[in-house]
Amino acid sequence: MAASRLVPCNIMSWPRIVALLPDQKLIFVHLWLNTATNSAGCYLYPIGSAAGELSLSATSLAEALRRFQKDGLIDIDESTGEVMIMDWFRWHTFKGVRHNILASDIKKIQSERLKNATIEKSATCGASTRQVEVKLKTPPPARAESISKSDPHPPVAGGGVLENLEIEPTLTKYRPQLLACMTKAGITDTLYAQDLIDELAGRIDAGNRGEQPKIGNPVLWLQRVAAGEFTRAQCIEVQARRKSAKASEQQEVHQQALRASAAEPIRAAIAYFNALDDACRDRLIEQFSAYLSSSNPHVFQFFRKRGIESKVVQTELFKFITNTILSVSTEEAVA
Repeated sequence: MAASRLVPCNIMSWPRIVALLPDQKLIFVHLWLNTATNSAGCYLYPIGSAAGELSLSATSLAEALRRFQKDGLIDIDESTGEVMIMDWFRWHTFKGVRHNILASDIKKIQSERLKNATIEKSATCGASTRQVEVKLKTPPPARAESISKSDPHPPVAGGGVLENLEIEPTLTKYRPQLLACMTKAGITDTLYAQDLIDELAGRIDAGNRGEQPKIGNPVLWLQRVAAGEFTRAQCIEVQARRKSAKASEQQEVHQQALRASAAEPIRAAIAYFNALDDACRDRLIEQFSAYLSSSNPHVFQFFRKRGIESKVVQTELFKFITNTILSVSTEEAVA
């Protein structure tokens, strides 16, 4: 491949890429050529803005990144929000001025683990590992030096890992201040941060119901609590309510598809598939893949090569939805 090309021409035929869903393939290519990408293939990936560029939810994007990490396509350091493209140096060479640019970009990597891995891999692209290391012999940022070894939540670079939090409507207008507060407190554990935000939302709701004192300033409450541990009293209820709302939404999607399927089965199947959220759609595709591999090996080969982009595969998919998920009588659909 020419050294000037940012993305390998055969990327879609890689064995680990062929089996991905269309949205996942788009995300993987985006990792190679988005505006944050640098010459080292290791950088802070802005999940929030990236999700907007890809017309996806931040949650779906984060799930795809975790799958890529599991498959060995990328590595992620959640404490800094940085990603590393594992095959980057298979397709890029660095000589002369380009080597200096590479060394400069490696120097900017906040994660020591990813930085060391990048230096090691850069030795395969025509760059001298020793030269890179010499250029990187600078003291770490003062912020990193001041972190206590006992601190369980080191500061996050840019707050990237907190961009995926689900914020309740009562806290939407405080979102920037709340995220900034948690970033300043050094919180990088997404699950811990979600519990903390949901606990705050639950206590505000309880205060509005008169069950406990009202919280006048949510940001000040978070500043006090974020510095230490907190008792999980209300967050479980908030999360259960949110989960129930999502389930009800998906159930309504299902019922609408059932009512429509009596008259126009294929159109109803298409509407049902398009209305599913990403998680439900992924589970459906997995079921369809298992069904197709055992019932129609010929079409299954098309599915392996092109996912559901092939019209032949789409036809089988909608038949599968109609015959399995929407297989109810007209009376049941109308009821």
